[in-house]
Amino acid sequence: MLLQTLIILYLLYTLLKVAVAVSQYRFVRTEVIKKPVVLEPETWRFAARYSMAKERLNMTAAFLEGLLFVFWVLLGLPFLDTLFSDQEGFIKALFVVNSFMVINYLLG
Repeated sequence: MLLQTLIILYLLYTLLKVAVAVSQYRFVRTEVIKKPVVLEPETWRFAARYSMAKERLNMTAAFLEGLLFVFWVLLGLPFLDTLFSDQEGFIKALFVVNSFMVINYLLG
């Protein structure tokens, strides 16, 4: 029960990150057509393009993080559990957690 709750909370968090990035992207896209007040027009457009590219990258990163999380929960952790099935209790848990951390480090 606790695991399912944590999975749902993390997926909602990821969805919220994507939604915020999309709304920021749309806001900048609509604001770029307005006349700049503080910046020069060229600098204003450059800043808008940069901000929109940054938000696209944030959306992509959040989506990939969510996919990686789902992969680990559905396939990765059960695979690690069966990989170390010949170990007992604490040692098995230690191997699974350490393998998880090493693989995440290599993927990240």
